[in-house]
Amino acid sequence: MKLTLFFFALSLWASISGAVAAGFQSLEHNHLKIGVWYPSDMEETDERLGPFDVKFAFDAPLRHGHYQVILMSHGNSGRFRNHHLTAKALADAGFIVIAPEHAADHLVGTSKTFKALHWRTVELNHALEMVLQIDMFRNAIDLSRIHALGYSLGTVTILSSAGAGIDKSIVDVHCQKHDDPNFCDEPDFITRWSIKWKRGVKTPSLEREVPSKFWSKPSINGKVALIAPIGQGIVIEDNMLSAEHVFIAGYVDDKINVPHFHAEPLSKIIPKDKLFDFSIREGHHSAFIAPFAKRVTDIEHITAAIDPPGFDRMASLKMLNDDLVRYFQN
Repeated sequence: MKLTLFFFALSLWASISGAVAAGFQSLEHNHLKIGVWYPSDMEETDERLGPFDVKFAFDAPLRHGHYQVILMSHGNSGRFRNHHLTAKALADAGFIVIAPEHAADHLVGTSKTFKALHWRTVELNHALEMVLQIDMFRNAIDLSRIHALGYSLGTVTILSSAGAGIDKSIVDVHCQKHDDPNFCDEPDFITRWSIKWKRGVKTPSLEREVPSKFWSKPSINGKVALIAPIGQGIVIEDNMLSAEHVFIAGYVDDKINVPHFHAEPLSKIIPKDKLFDFSIREGHHSAFIAPFAKRVTDIEHITAAIDPPGFDRMASLKMLNDDLVRYFQN
């Protein structure tokens, strides 16, 4: 009898422990590439996702249930795969994470900057629509609250999709008054098109004229998390901001979006009743990116993969992921 109970308990433990798995699918339609992470019961396998070693249940069925959505927006010229550890943690916690690969980032810093910024919000909506065309997801998605997570330039995308305005004149005044070169200086032509070539994206037509001060129709009505945010050029009006709560995390050694110029002033314009948490954490601008595989860093110099001496990126990222899971689940 005791032996029977032992094996029953063992099998129950195995089924429970094996139930936590993150499914992953990479989708593409009309040149828009997206990544989708979601709860699954299938066994995870070790694979490669570009320069990252990952463990997902690739193309696995979705676990039965109903799940809220987190739309994720990467930084300037980044990729959704950069945030695979965070997306996996959120999928393990019971969310469907949908992330487009923004295709017009190489136009940021040109006369088409605001077209490119607006297009990012369009891509976010298109990514959700693409997922809704798949029966497995459409039948399980809870659209009553749409959450969002953005990194660096992706924070502008998320705020714009949650009712914030974008105003170039604010950026111009900031750059005239302050020494903020990594934010204010525009990349040269060769740099921008080199980035486009490496990313392998097709430039969208961007036919719509977008003024230098504009609002997009809000599509995000849940919780918003902004990591290493941009804080200049953002206009917040109480009647327009559709986000339920806002979580802001900057990094003390961020030389790209310096907290004094970005995370801190952004936290001051978010309505107090909506600002859930604001922190400046240990780390640098790339601290939110998953660690790159050693097989890659051994043969290639990748600036975003380099950490200062003594900084434990994996530990820092785990702490951030734990905080994000608690925030979105709360």
